[in-house]
Amino acid sequence: MATWYRYTVLRVCPDKIRGEIVNVGICVVCPDGRINIHMPDKMRKAAALDSRYSADFINEAVEGLISFAECSTSIQERESAILFASQDNIRCSEFAEFRLDDPDLYHAKVGELLKLLVTPVTLREKAKIRRITTTVKNEFMERGLLAESGDINEHLVVAQYPIDDKTGLKADFALKNSVMHITQTIDFNVKAQTSKLQEAALDAVKLDMATRSFGDNTAKYVLYSAKRNSEPVKQALSILEDHTELLFNLESATESKEYFDILARAAAH
Repeated sequence: MATWYRYTVLRVCPDKIRGEIVNVGICVVCPDGRINIHMPDKMRKAAALDSRYSADFINEAVEGLISFAECSTSIQERESAILFASQDNIRCSEFAEFRLDDPDLYHAKVGELLKLLVTPVTLREKAKIRRITTTVKNEFMERGLLAESGDINEHLVVAQYPIDDKTGLKADFALKNSVMHITQTIDFNVKAQTSKLQEAALDAVKLDMATRSFGDNTAKYVLYSAKRNSEPVKQALSILEDHTELLFNLESATESKEYFDILARAAAH
């Protein structure tokens, strides 16, 4: 059974005259009325605007806001109390909602929202994301497998193909013959490998959503790049193993060839 959760983005405005606002976390109101606060462990964005706004200071202010809201009984009253109490330096966005068919996916979904709405993305991380997808795109292009028009019905690979219109989730690569073939990519050749656990969780959500959208016969692959098999890599791959049929390491010539050959055969049928 589908379960709906309501959430609002927690924001900090250190100086109302300057009006600078940063997102610092999300507040989730669960179906049973529980209020969960999720903020990254190291939140320095607000302190960059005003040194007084340390993580401890923000946590204390948010806890006060939630304590006020918990005095209400119904979910609607709690949402109204949160919005009412967040008019000063701690502010909230209008409430939105997300749906989960499996409650066990809650933390993965929260991680996805934090990455989308709160967690800063460095230029270096963006460059890494572009590098692996560009490498894969170029290989598809050289093999004549990349669709120029983005039409999934051409039996060719389409980049950034929509998985679910409501959530806006997209597959890194998709190909359709008699079934859908969905590929997610992840690059572990970065200094902060632990940050990839969150990315792996999001990829797991996308792969599961692909099955819901395209059917149980959907073929799912994870194409990753890892020069060393460190503990964070093992942990991230462990997350993904339960959500995909096959994982391939781009650093392995044998595994890389096997993956691209599979997609080439799929495109030919």
